[in-house]
Formats: sequence, structure tokens, C-alpha cells
Amino acid sequence: LGEFLTALQDTGEVLRVAAAVDPQGELAAITQRVIERAGDGGPALLFTAVRNSAWPVVTNLLGQPRRLCRALG
Repeated sequence: LGEFLTALQDTGEVLRVAAAVDPQGELAAITQRVIERAGDGGPALLFTAVRNSAWPVVTNLLGQPRRLCRALG
């Protein structure tokens, strides 16, 4: 997963979200809005400050056919 995220970051397909977000709905709402505005599946989103979580969260990782194909090799 780490290598895949790095490869996506290198091609500009990951948007980092540093603002604190609530995992109970806010995270999903932000993801949905970004996808709708992008119109093409949108970027993967890496939330680095998820409240009550020691871990970052990535959403929409396989949200575009080209990323899914890339993940599967």
C-alpha cells in the first residue's frame, strides 16, 4: 500500500488533507464532494489528521479505472 500511495503521489493523483476531520460522516462527505467536482472519479484523498485515530485514512484509492488497473498490475 505504501509503495502504491507513493507512486500515486509522484503522478499527482493523491490529494493530502491536513485539516482535522471527523471519521463519522465528515470524511465521507468531503470525499463525495471532491469526486463530484472532479467529474472523472477524482483523486485519492489522504486524510492525515483523523480525529480519534492514530492512523491516516485514504479514500477513493481505487476510484478511477486507471488506478484500479495500476493497483492490479
